[in-house]
Amino acid sequence: MPLYNFLADSGQIETIPEATFKVTKLKERADLQRLLRDHIGVLDKDLIVLAEEFGDWEDSSRRIDLLALDKEANLVVIELKRDDSAHMELQAIRYAAMISVMTFDAAVAAHGKYLTALGRHEEAVAARERILEFLQWDASAESQFAQRVRIVLAASVFSKELTTTALWLRDQYGLDIRCVKMVPHLFNGSTLVAVEHIIPLPEASEFQTKLREKTALVAADKKSGRDLTKYNVEVGGKFLEGLPKRQAVFEIVRFLCKSGVSPDDIAKHCEGSPWLVLDGDLDAKQFEAAVIQKFDASGSAQDRLGRLFRGNDHLLHWQGRTYALTRMWGGPQFTKTLDNLRKAYPNKFEYSPAE
Repeated sequence: MPLYNFLADSGQIETIPEATFKVTKLKERADLQRLLRDHIGVLDKDLIVLAEEFGDWEDSSRRIDLLALDKEANLVVIELKRDDSAHMELQAIRYAAMISVMTFDAAVAAHGKYLTALGRHEEAVAARERILEFLQWDASAESQFAQRVRIVLAASVFSKELTTTALWLRDQYGLDIRCVKMVPHLFNGSTLVAVEHIIPLPEASEFQTKLREKTALVAADKKSGRDLTKYNVEVGGKFLEGLPKRQAVFEIVRFLCKSGVSPDDIAKHCEGSPWLVLDGDLDAKQFEAAVIQKFDASGSAQDRLGRLFRGNDHLLHWQGRTYALTRMWGGPQFTKTLDNLRKAYPNKFEYSPAE
């Protein structure tokens, strides 16, 4: 893919010649993989990286360059090649087959291990919460996790054999396999990389791809009975649109507390126990440490933390105690709780399903 430098002042157009990653001295794993890992949107939007160099399976030493998750809870195998892309599609297909049995809990464990390896220990503790937040799920749903496995191949060169194979797999078998061409250029001492999605062409297939994915997801949701309805909430003169159930409850409860309603009074109108309460005016780090100290002996500390709104902007403080609201608002618990609260505190808030 040629790049040009338009020089308006001189009326000239300067060609920026193509190079190879070998010439740029960018290494495959230490540079390309690391950079794309931290900026995964360059390859494909709306992804979260679950793991790097993933190989937690028996009887194989093979490792996936990057393992990601998309917004529809599909696993995404990402394979990178600096220059030579020979046979990478076959390798990726093997990985996709091996990873297709991954459970939600296994994904959480892999993500926690990955974050720990990067030194992001606080995020590692909240690996389950990070994934649930990304998916906008109220709780894990094994029946909805990894319904499909997608493949993204990224290289500077794709042979005709590889692109033909990718197109055949897409058209004949419905495999979501994508080829992303990355062509480096040297310019004024910098490395510029032109990134082009060659399979599928975005303008030709984006709508069909999204429609197919949505249709499959809706069918799976109907089969499982899982309700993914989002809600509009009006609190304090603010209108908040398209919130997941857990976020809708949180916004309403936080507003009620700011309006002078005590968390203990709110709990009286909730279905189930809405709070984890600890003594003291604690910030997020202190709260997390206190939960670990209190529940670690029973082995339930990490699970409890993953089920709570517990950031500094989430914790509520009342009369020398710290309250963390549960994120678990599935089934009839959601509507019963909000209907009870609306009846107990009339004219404080409104909520309705988003269209």
